[in-house]
This record gives sequence, structure tokens and C-alpha cells, in this order.
Amino acid sequence: MSQYPFIESELGKRLYTLMPEVYRNRDMPDRDQARYLDAHGQLLDLIHQTLLQRLADTFPDNPEDPEALACQDWLIPYFADLLDVQLVSPHVEGQRDEVANAIGWRQRKGTLTVAEEVAEAIGHIEQGVAEAELQEGFQRIAMTARIGFPFRKDPLVTVDFRKASRAVESEPGMEGVGESLFQGQTVSWRHANPGGVPCFPGSYEDVSPRTVDVRTPDWRRGHFHPRRVMLFIPPPTGFFPQQQVRFKWSERNDPEHNGIHFSLTEDGNSLSMVNPSTGLEAAREGLSPVGVTITTSPPAFTEDKACSISDLNFDGKLTFTKGRLVLRRVAVRHLQVSAPAGVN
Repeated sequence: MSQYPFIESELGKRLYTLMPEVYRNRDMPDRDQARYLDAHGQLLDLIHQTLLQRLADTFPDNPEDPEALACQDWLIPYFADLLDVQLVSPHVEGQRDEVANAIGWRQRKGTLTVAEEVAEAIGHIEQGVAEAELQEGFQRIAMTARIGFPFRKDPLVTVDFRKASRAVESEPGMEGVGESLFQGQTVSWRHANPGGVPCFPGSYEDVSPRTVDVRTPDWRRGHFHPRRVMLFIPPPTGFFPQQQVRFKWSERNDPEHNGIHFSLTEDGNSLSMVNPSTGLEAAREGLSPVGVTITTSPPAFTEDKACSISDLNFDGKLTFTKGRLVLRRVAVRHLQVSAPAGVN
């Protein structure tokens, strides 16, 4: 239907296509009939989109097609109330998974697989990129052998300072080898020297045995207990996504970066510096976030302007002496401000 660019509405194009060709030929060159059908098509488009949204509002899950409509966010608590689900995830996508999988998780509750699925949903780990790692509490507890109680194969409790303990890549299919997703790739790995000194204490690579911690658990203590499970999820990318673009300040006008990774807009007494690949608008368009790091220091901002910087990283020094500076989701190695208006 792209042969009718003079009609804006989708259903208007369909109506014009269904009209006999003889009438389409008579409609030229004024296109009065086309404009008439386009006016009806705009109304029909609104009705069609309303019906599609009405259909999507009956399903709380995340659609498999990223371009498909999902239910409106304000409906999720009502779905959760119907299924007696206590929403925990701070992400809308995670809340959708909590509601959509509530019945299935309850039927399989108490299993390690469900615990991992719950952690990945609540933490909103992107599917196919990474996954959660789980450690059962009783496997991290230092115990002594006694009659009638099975004992682990590795009874070592004292740390062996001669060896380093960490996760290493291994051949698949061997004993003690697991598989996990790292940056979208399935990797077979195992714990090397579990009785040695942990290279990364507190991470999933740390399997050193500990004494039972009977304190009330919080984010810092009470983790090591036979009746508890420890879950490790990859940290959010935050200011530094895996895709990083680094360039010098002098290259900001390069067509390779300007308008794609960097946008500079100056209008009268205001100046705006934005990374267009991140932020709310980019998320709505389905763009992958690209971190932009400026490796050299820009010249000092000395003019009396309102300067706004969003979603950019500065590896050098950022100097601001006049006007007003607003930073949104910005990482700066060294920030020097002497403006009386201050910084937001």
C-alpha cells in the first residue's frame, strides 16, 4: 500500500485499494476521493488501535514480539490482586512476569529452577543475555561429620592460602561442571580449588564454607544458613552498557558520532548535550543503549547559559563557571563547578 503516499491512515489506504481502479483514475489529479477516505481511515485507525489495546489489556504477560502491544501498566496491580500476587520487582517487565508465572511457580515451588526463574524475573535480567546463579545455604555451611548424617565429599573448612578459588571455563559434561549465560553465550564452567582463597569474595565464585549466621537477614548479614538460599544476579549496566563508544571531544562534530551517539543543541541562552541512544524515548523506540564516553576534557563552560547534559560519560574533567548546570544520568571523573547558581 506504499503506492499511495498521499494517504496517511493505514485503513484509509485499504479503503482506497478496495475501490475499483476506474474510480481511482477518475480521482486524479485532485485526489478528493482519497482525502475523503483518508478522513474516514484516521477515525477507523483510532478505533482499530483501541480494539487492539483492549485485547492486549486482557493478558498481563510480556508479549514475545517486541512490537506487539502489552497491557497498560496500571492494570498489572489488578491482575496481581486477582491471583493473590505480591509484586516485588521494581520493573514493569518483571511485574508482568510475576503475574503471568504466578500459578506455574506455585505448582513448582521449592525447586531450584523456580527460585532462579523468580530471581531473573524480579531482577529483570534480559533473557538470552545472562542468568541468575544459585547457591543452597547448606552447601556453604562448615559442618563436621557425624553418625547418620551425610557429609560432603570435600570436608575442608580451613582456607588453603596456597591456592586461589574462582570459576574457570571447563569442558562440558564433566563432573561438577555447570552451564551459564555470559553476555549471551553459553559457557561451561566449574569452581577451581574450592578450598582456596576466594578471588572474588561475596560473588557466585566464592564457595568457601562459613559458620552458621543466625542473625536476622538483611542485605549485609544473615546469609549463611542451612534454610536459606543465596542468589547472584549480574549487576545492571547503569551508566556503562556493554556497548561503549569512546571518542574525543574534538571529534564531536564527526558524522560518525554527531546525531548518532551525541547530539549538541544550542538555542539562545540554553545548551543541551544528549546521548540519543539512551533515555525514555530511545527505550520506547526499542533502541539498544550505547554508552558514550568522552575521553578528553571539553573546554570550560564560561558563558551564562543553562546547560543540560544527559546520558553521557566524561573520562576527563568537566569545568563549569557560569550559568546553571543540570546533569541527568551522567558519570564524570572530575567535576569542577564555580557557578553561584549551582548544579542539579
